[in-house]
Amino acid sequence: MKKKVTISLCAAVLLCVLLSFGSVFAASSKRVYDQAGLFTAEEVTELEKRVAGHCESTNLDIVIVTTDNTMGKTSRDYADDFYDYNGFGVGDDHSGVLLLIDMDNRMAYMSTTGKAIRIFTDDTIQAITDRVASCLGSGNYAEGVRVFLNEVEDCVNPNIWGMVLGCLIIGMVGGTIAVASVWHKYTHGHKADQYELSENSSIYLAGREDVFLRRYVTSRNISSNNSSGGGGGSSTHTSSSGTSHGGGGSSF
Repeated sequence: MKKKVTISLCAAVLLCVLLSFGSVFAASSKRVYDQAGLFTAEEVTELEKRVAGHCESTNLDIVIVTTDNTMGKTSRDYADDFYDYNGFGVGDDHSGVLLLIDMDNRMAYMSTTGKAIRIFTDDTIQAITDRVASCLGSGNYAEGVRVFLNEVEDCVNPNIWGMVLGCLIIGMVGGTIAVASVWHKYTHGHKADQYELSENSSIYLAGREDVFLRRYVTSRNISSNNSSGGGGGSSTHTSSSGTSHGGGGSSF
């Protein structure tokens, strides 16, 4: 009897441990936080699957957050703090990107961390958030997230062969148009007027003298210092947790 009780107790403890690990894994795998209630239950499930797939293919942590109350924070501070204090990120540098749909400040904000800062420049972030904001402004919140995920994937894993094929097609079309234009000119063009050589070949030579007056020499210093965020780079800032972030956003 005592043996049976011991076995049952061990089984119960093991079950609790397994459930505990399962709940921790489930919590850690969550990446869509719809605090503003913008998505349907079906959309949340779909977006979670999409995010998981893009996390795996990009080796970045990708988080989607919506809110209608930033508690007085700017979109940037809210996004950075949400990412930092919830322990997101891949590797020692916590690489990843967070999209905040801020209904309080009407802003689509993108926060980057770790290697994502180098991947997503200021100009790239602006272009992505502009496209997302255009969807959000029309109330297409889930579509805005889909656009964001596709843009992130394209930046990390660009379709090189597709780009090469596109360049080849453009080159072939341009070459064909040029050849066709020349061919048409020579086969269908009008006959050039006859040039009267005897009447238009007289030459008058006038005297010419070069006079050197003076010389000016102008010099200037060219600085080689690059400012942060210039030239298509990524500007950074430090969040309240002391973590370095890049980022930017667009209003909608």
